[in-house]
Amino acid sequence: MQCEAVENWYIVDNATTMGTHTLGFKPAGGTATNLVASSKHILYSDGSTMFDVLKDAGDIKANGTLTVSGNTSLDGGTFVFNESSADLDFRIEGNGDANLFFSDAGNDRIGIKTASPSTELHVVGGIKATGGIDFDGGGFTFNDSGASVDFRAETNTLTHAMFIDGSADKIGFGTSAPTSGFVSIDQASSTGAIAVLTLDQGDADQEFIRFDGSTASDQSASLSTDTSVGDLTGHIRVNINGTDFWIPYYATN
Repeated sequence: MQCEAVENWYIVDNATTMGTHTLGFKPAGGTATNLVASSKHILYSDGSTMFDVLKDAGDIKANGTLTVSGNTSLDGGTFVFNESSADLDFRIEGNGDANLFFSDAGNDRIGIKTASPSTELHVVGGIKATGGIDFDGGGFTFNDSGASVDFRAETNTLTHAMFIDGSADKIGFGTSAPTSGFVSIDQASSTGAIAVLTLDQGDADQEFIRFDGSTASDQSASLSTDTSVGDLTGHIRVNINGTDFWIPYYATN
């Protein structure tokens, strides 16, 4: 048997065949711990009690602070923090952020880069998901604070298939610069033989398009077929149920 002592720690390599005999190892006047034949032991003594670290490692209770300066590996089993459901926070630091991950036990919230999460999950910084995202239940609100923040959705070839201009309070389709109207649609292509807008009315008993607003007293500002508002300037081509029609428009006086 080889024994190496370092302060109150003992490393024992018990290679001796003891048969049916029991070999005890203990401090003077203290409680012994039994050594198993052909095995290794890591022992610790406080001067009166001997503790076998390898044998009892499955049940270790630290009543004070446990500090590990090297790597820690948890291989197998589960890890539970705060099993008693006490008001105990959990924090992981990053290289430059003291609250890279923060569990607020008192409020049952998780914070990323914040120690004061305001919701169940509060992230300060960017979020990137390379897979699908499923919002099941509840509402989704973008820019609830009313800040000048834009929103953009891409398609396969359009970088601004849908664009919300937060500062201008406008919405653009196919454009990042919606202009005169609250909603602007830009085909974003001079080729492709594709309509700018398709309207599908499933209920034939209802009006196809509704314009809500007052009629202008000035005939030149009203939607009208009255030719007195000006000379015929041209036509707008529309397709209704597979048939092309032309809507005439007139120049104002």
